[in-house]
Parts: sequence; structure tokens; C-alpha cells
Amino acid sequence: MKKLFLLAAAAFLLQSPASAQTGLDAQQAAYQPKSHFEIGVGGISRVDFKRAGISGNIKWIFPTKDEEGNGFLVTAKATHLPATNTGAGFFDGFDKGKSNNVSSLFLMLGYRVYILDHPKPNSNLFFEFNLGLAQEGTLKTGIGINPLFGYQFSKHFAVTLGAQASIVRNASNLGELGLSYRF
Repeated sequence: MKKLFLLAAAAFLLQSPASAQTGLDAQQAAYQPKSHFEIGVGGISRVDFKRAGISGNIKWIFPTKDEEGNGFLVTAKATHLPATNTGAGFFDGFDKGKSNNVSSLFLMLGYRVYILDHPKPNSNLFFEFNLGLAQEGTLKTGIGINPLFGYQFSKHFAVTLGAQASIVRNASNLGELGLSYRF
């Protein structure tokens, strides 16, 4: 009888951790971290408001175990301020200095932090900081910086307000208002 009791107790003790582990696996399976892609367009302006232009970006938001979505991302971005010289078209860019446009390409690594702890579903404020390489139309490379604030107002859409700087030859500072779509 004593052996039967010890055998039953051992079986119970061996099963308890397995049950707890199975429950944990089920809980982890309910939340699967996944990556997201985001595309965005925006209007940009020099800080002195003398010129306005356009920008576009694509972001890969890394998978994260943080249920709020805080995490790393990679941003590829293109911006263009048209030339003010006479005879230069809006999209004349990367023309090796023939016009005074400012066209830039960026490849940056960043981090996004959602600000509200318990927001409404698919609605939250976020701050994002990106740092990486910038290349201007003269094909010179430097540093690119892009901090921004955003408001995600649905599952797929967000509005962003940011600043952007490229330090290639001289610093180029831009303000940006944009709209992004998350896949």
C-alpha cells in the first residue's frame, strides 16, 4: 500500500509541472510576436518654411514579445525639396549639383515606444527615434536623424509629426507631417 501511495504521489508531482508548462505554452501561443511593415507619405518643409516638398518611407517593425508593441525598426526613406532655380523641374533630383534641390535617401535603425499604458484598442500615441545613413543628391554620405511623434488611430493608420536632419555637407533640417499605413 505504501508503494502504491508513493507511486501515485510521484505521478502527481511529475504531472503538475507538465500541466503548468502546458498552460504556459497555451498562453504564449495566444500571443505570437510578429513583424509589421508600414508605408508612409508626408509633406516636408525646411525649418525656415521657404520650401515645401514630399517624403516617402517604408518601415519594417521587428517582432517583439512586448505586447504593447515597443520595439526596434528599420526605416528606408526618401525626401525631396524641389529646386528654386528657374528651369529646374519639381522632380529634378540627384543631378550632381546642377539645381539647388535637396533630395536625400536614408537607411536608419530606430526604436518605437508606445506612450499610453492601457489605450483603447488600435489607438495609441508613440515616440520613435531613428538614426542611420543619409545620402544627398551629390552622392555624399553622412548621418541621418529622424525623431517623430505619432498617433495610431486605427489598426492600420497613423498620423506622424517629426523632424529630420541629414548631416552630409551642411546640416539640412526638415519638419514633416505624414500618414502611414501598417500591414
